[in-house]
Amino acid sequence: MWTLDVYVPSLKRLTLDISIHEEELYHEPGFKYKIMVNAPNLEYLHFFDTVSAYISVGGLPSVVEAHVNVHKSFRGDWIWRRQAKYGNRTSELLRSISNVRRLSLTGYTLRCLSYGGPNLATYRNLVYLELGFDPSNGPLLLLNLLQSSPKLEVLVFPEGLTVPEEREYDVHRDIFFEYHWSPPEQVPECLLLSLKKIEIHKFCGDEKEELNLVKYFLRNGTVLEKMKIVCHFSLVGDNSFSFKDELENYPRGSTNCNFELCIPAPISSSNSNSLWI
Repeated sequence: MWTLDVYVPSLKRLTLDISIHEEELYHEPGFKYKIMVNAPNLEYLHFFDTVSAYISVGGLPSVVEAHVNVHKSFRGDWIWRRQAKYGNRTSELLRSISNVRRLSLTGYTLRCLSYGGPNLATYRNLVYLELGFDPSNGPLLLLNLLQSSPKLEVLVFPEGLTVPEEREYDVHRDIFFEYHWSPPEQVPECLLLSLKKIEIHKFCGDEKEELNLVKYFLRNGTVLEKMKIVCHFSLVGDNSFSFKDELENYPRGSTNCNFELCIPAPISSSNSNSLWI
């Protein structure tokens, strides 16, 4: 077993980047990679791990900012069981930083959370949340995260809400599939009381689920001040933008919501700035 044990009570910042390529891993039956972290005064955490089957993190009550990117490929028998265990450990990692104020989760991390069920803590201090995109599950865990963040003020999607012109391929069923999302019966508290800004990048506008999510935010964000959408570069040169009027004129829960649509300038253009319409 390969073990990394971090025990430094006075540590304030920690960056763990264990991104070893699958081909470079040491393979032997029963051999495992293990990470253990115990740093009660840690304030900033950057955690990038692609190899460890076992992650153990003690309580990190002082963490105010965290970036988490964990994922692992599983092979052999009982894959679903090992995925579930890994998903539970990912949930434990996030529960250990429940006092965080700024949190960034990659799409890979969201996928790992889906393996074992989110089982999230309540992030009562979280004001800034950045979420990647998981093409296998779409926004499956989005509402769980919003419901767990009652004081959230800023929500950012740097990877967008869909995969442009692609679909996830299910090798087990030999079919292509799309994700589907249905609004919850109860609107998350942050949408009603605290969420002020939503920023979505790589927006395509031709996906039904994309538009449904944006409409949901506009309709239920009663204190929303700004909705910023940055279009995917593939839309450059397309003057139709059929979704523009639809979203600009869609009923909003907040009378103070400013809607901004940003189009990346063509690469060949001498003007490197984005275009706003």
